[in-house]
Amino acid sequence: MKIIYTSDLHGNIYKFEALKNFILSEKCDLVIIGGDIFEYTPRDINMQIDFAQNYLSVFLKDLNVPICLIKGNTDCSKAFGTLKSVVPENLKFLNDVPQQISEMFILGFSLVNISTFKIKNYERRDLLHDKVIFTPTLIRTDSGEIEEKPSDYLDSLPSIEEELVKYKCGTNDIFVCHAPPFGTKLDMVSHKSHVGSRAVYEFILKKQPLLMLCGHIHESAFYSNSHIDKIGKTICINPGQSERLHICVIQIEKNKVMDCKIRYVKIC
Repeated sequence: MKIIYTSDLHGNIYKFEALKNFILSEKCDLVIIGGDIFEYTPRDINMQIDFAQNYLSVFLKDLNVPICLIKGNTDCSKAFGTLKSVVPENLKFLNDVPQQISEMFILGFSLVNISTFKIKNYERRDLLHDKVIFTPTLIRTDSGEIEEKPSDYLDSLPSIEEELVKYKCGTNDIFVCHAPPFGTKLDMVSHKSHVGSRAVYEFILKKQPLLMLCGHIHESAFYSNSHIDKIGKTICINPGQSERLHICVIQIEKNKVMDCKIRYVKIC
């Protein structure tokens, strides 16, 4: 099985068109997109809704291949709702239900640990005993309005560690998680600074899925010199993004990752 994986396209039509051309030329079996599909918008979500209706729905219908995706921390729920109403059957939302291909399940997890973004819909405390004070803490409602919450609001929500307890992930499965695992080559924002999720790292270490695909931190490979790392036996990949389109091509045979390569595609 050949898989094409990318993440963090942020509504860039040129990158989407380059991805389409790459997919059509590679003749893959599955495409996975790891979140942050839409351009970030702090208040006006109509931009994301229009993109879903007028571009992304057409883009997805043009691809005659199964596609799995998850939300990222900049993706609005209402835009995803719009997308669900117009997309073809070949698109599967991993946030809703894991997808099974042969004996393999593909699971999706969108929550990220606390960042500097003020809108916190998909952010959570990382570990159970973490305490978070953040001002202002803004939450976007399903209708798109912004509500300000108390500075300790995130302490009232389940942590990433607690949320991951719900996930049944086997050693032959693929875990698609927007946040990279902490302390790896995939979560670096400088030569010495790691900003990934400790809970995700511990989950991967314990569950040992075949493959872990993440994103969120675009520049990590610039500092770590690698898009790929391992946690135990699990191969973990963050393709990152730059002015070029970053894509990972993965070959799996008999529940074994035979090859994974990062491709950099120039944007026209």
